[in-house]
Amino acid sequence: MFGFASANAEKLSEEAKNRYRAVYCGICRAMGQGRSSVCRMALTYDLVLPALILSDVTDTPYSKSEIRCGVHPLKKHNAYKNVYTDFTADMNVLLAFYNFVDDMNDDGGIVPRVEAALFWDAADALKRKYDALADTLIRCLSEISTAEKRDERRADIPAAAFGQILGSIFAWFDLPCRDELFNFGFALGKAVYFMDAAVDVKADLKKKQYNPLISRSMEERKSILELQLAECMRAYSLLPLKRENEIIENILLSGIWAQYDMRFGAKQEKKAERGPRQ
Repeated sequence: MFGFASANAEKLSEEAKNRYRAVYCGICRAMGQGRSSVCRMALTYDLVLPALILSDVTDTPYSKSEIRCGVHPLKKHNAYKNVYTDFTADMNVLLAFYNFVDDMNDDGGIVPRVEAALFWDAADALKRKYDALADTLIRCLSEISTAEKRDERRADIPAAAFGQILGSIFAWFDLPCRDELFNFGFALGKAVYFMDAAVDVKADLKKKQYNPLISRSMEERKSILELQLAECMRAYSLLPLKRENEIIENILLSGIWAQYDMRFGAKQEKKAERGPRQ
């Protein structure tokens, strides 16, 4: 369900683009420190967003360094680090592990078994470190799995479970705006879940896999997305942000839709407007 809440780099200023990438690189670096570097394979741009927002609302500066890495070995680039980039690095690893375990339980294939085994030690340490949060993630992922198995048509049920996951991540720290952070994460999580379902309708129909939006028309699916992203913007407007508005608004107003357009395509919408072939 990840891969949607990322920035549309083409529409960012050069300064914002560099800062966004530096935070991403800081999270990547943190994911490989004190554990196997294989954990970096779980890195996703989606969890740059909580690092940015938590750093902003707490006015926490980054420690900045110039590094080389396996992906960019020849040229040095900036990496930004603070307690929130470290936290989101941990969440990347933990969520990846639970996803591998879920795939293993569903499919029983060798690939998710190997992936889960590679992350086992790191995830075990994180489960102890974030005991209550880890329990929430497990419970919510189980609720999503249960909804899939019973072919739940009420899309709000699994979407709310994923919203609870992101809301709990945003609200992990005891901050004055904790409720606002949870509400934003909850709204974002629902939007990401609906987006994932909307763009996967065709593939899920072909594979006969669960999708709560499969019976909705294209117009209905897009309306659901627009309403939920409007709720995201309402929750976002209540956050006491000072410096990262350009990047966050880019993600919410452009980045998420860029993914939708790329995967689904305006061409498909025009086709839907013409109606089915006679």
